[in-house]
Amino acid sequence: MGGFIDNIGQGIESLEVRLTVNNLFDEDYASTIAPDAFWIGAPRAVAVNARLTF
Repeated sequence: MGGFIDNIGQGIESLEVRLTVNNLFDEDYASTIAPDAFWIGAPRAVAVNARLTF
């Protein structure tokens, strides 16, 4: 999910904001499966990133 905002101020061309959510419902899952082994996937993680262009 991301979005652009244009014309937000003098000298600023655009602002991009992105929200990333991994494992939204915080479920256990096998992320990697190998012979005789598997690894549990990462827990829920949320990140917000912003990019400002001027």
